Amino acid sequence: MEAPDEGHRPAEDPSLVSLPLDSGVVPAELSEAVRAAETTIQTHEAFLRTAQRTQELAQGEYARQQEFIRALTVDGNEVSVAATARPSAATPVMDRDQLMEFAIGSIGRALGEHFAHVDAHPTRVRLPDEPLMLVDRVMEIEAEAQSMSSGRIVTEHDVLEDGWYLDGGRLPTCIAVEAGQADLLLSGYLG
Repeated sequence: MEAPDEGHRPAEDPSLVSLPLDSGVVPAELSEAVRAAETTIQTHEAFLRTAQRTQELAQGEYARQQEFIRALTVDGNEVSVAATARPSAATPVMDRDQLMEFAIGSIGRALGEHFAHVDAHPTRVRLPDEPLMLVDRVMEIEAEAQSMSSGRIVTEHDVLEDGWYLDGGRLPTCIAVEAGQADLLLSGYLG
């Protein structure tokens, strides 16, 4: 038996020769299927890059939360946040009763007579009723009433030990996000 010639390559199988997709030799349906598969691959690669970045961000956030928890411990024991919270020294612009009036009562009584006409409208911007109300005090409103412009509001909410929304003594993210509901009050105030 003869040894194969080192410089000689076997002939390629003609059925394995790749042709350009638009050469006219490859059927249009196959070309379209290949393009669809390539698009799917590119989309999946983009998804994987995004998922990887999301995972990296989540890991960073988890590390920050763990550092925060470590900062709230003394000798390995968790410090009660309620014990460390300091009541605000400033007088609120609106108290809890006024905010509940805005939520379920008369907007005119809550914000003043120049808002009384709003009570005649069947639909109006309000804060939610209990148990979803997450605003206990309005500390500042920097806005011109009924100006339809922009403004700023500073609110406070008391997180109590027996709060219905606590999960293992912690505030879930969905509730923390929902606590931004004071922008509804600001929207109503702006008109």
